[in-house]
Amino acid sequence: MTAVPPIEVPCPQCAVPADAESLRCPSCREDLAALVRLRYAGRIDYNEALEHVRAGEDAAARVLLQRAVAQEPGLRPALDLLAEITARVGTPTG
Repeated sequence: MTAVPPIEVPCPQCAVPADAESLRCPSCREDLAALVRLRYAGRIDYNEALEHVRAGEDAAARVLLQRAVAQEPGLRPALDLLAEITARVGTPTG
């Protein structure tokens, strides 16, 4: 299994990377959670999709996976799971 790289969102004011635990700038203490959410939105959507798959909610998972891939086109786990769900339930109509 590949290790998850550390959070790398610098403070726009100080250019200091966010603290991985608090998501705050260690220098000025600014809350950088919104910037982290923007930077890692694809991965967050992928993780939420996993929860939907576990609950048997493939349609909801597919929407999240499509959004994850749109935000981060090279996100291989999301691409693979999207392909698996599509193969299992087919392409939605409409």
